[in-house]
Amino acid sequence: MDRIQRLLDRRIGPWSGRVWGLIVNLAANALVLWGIASVMRTGRGWIWILLGGAATVLCVAVLALPARPGERRG
Repeated sequence: MDRIQRLLDRRIGPWSGRVWGLIVNLAANALVLWGIASVMRTGRGWIWILLGGAATVLCVAVLALPARPGERRG
């Protein structure tokens, strides 16, 4: 768990790992919506709903970890 917190608090490019996690979460939510639209149009696309939903749950679970006390954010 400490490894995940270090990754979330570390800067990767212009943003921290937490910001990148939110971007991945946004993409996963879009994938779910795309899957829903596909199912409504053609009856197929359940895999996109499942993959996007799993990625969303994983992102929320990881991003729910609190920041380490004393860490400078920003």
